[in-house]
Amino acid sequence: MDFLEEDMYAPICDYLRSNGYDVRGEVKDCDIAAYKDQKLTVVELKKAFNLKLIYQAIDRQDFAQSVYIAIGRSNKSMRDANFKSMVKLLKRLDIGLITVAMDSPIKTVEIILEPENQRKTKSYKRKKAIETEFEGRSGDFNTGGVNKKKIITAYREKSIEILCLVAKSEVISNSELREKGYDNKALSILQKNYYGWFEKVGRGKYGVSATGIEALEDEKYKKLIEHYSGD
Repeated sequence: MDFLEEDMYAPICDYLRSNGYDVRGEVKDCDIAAYKDQKLTVVELKKAFNLKLIYQAIDRQDFAQSVYIAIGRSNKSMRDANFKSMVKLLKRLDIGLITVAMDSPIKTVEIILEPENQRKTKSYKRKKAIETEFEGRSGDFNTGGVNKKKIITAYREKSIEILCLVAKSEVISNSELREKGYDNKALSILQKNYYGWFEKVGRGKYGVSATGIEALEDEKYKKLIEHYSGD
């Protein structure tokens, strides 16, 4: 089968959302993070089963209540003896298994194995980092399983929000931002100018730089820019 890991993202997301989950892609190195009833489920995507995938899943068990691995499925692989051994190993480790029929135009999602127990949190710090990042995004603007592509993090999204605000005002001051209800974290986005989108035009005043104008025209930010520009 010729497909990418990211090709499994949409069908799995559709399945999870149809079952009541709120889903985000690429959250703190997790391909898929999903919440339901305030419980975190993590899904790691791979084209085929391997030990690296097992290591990732075990690592995610430190902070997620349920962990699944998802692999591409074919009728041949389901009958393979190695597949049965894999299921046995995952059951022993209490890791769930999802298959996606990548050999079919329908790309059916099937839950082969459910984790039997809700995991106790071992790393509260990592769990909190996931929650903060998840809640800091207004929607799902990433595709899980992508490699070497820029991810729209909560920080990048907030930067785009500020960029749209500055672009609409042409020039904005720190005091004007505060009047609009933005806190010191939002102010620091202007001051640190991590992406080079802003330029200082006076004491405590900022405008959009040439790089910022390019970002406003970038196709990958289109949905966010429409959202925050009110278009």
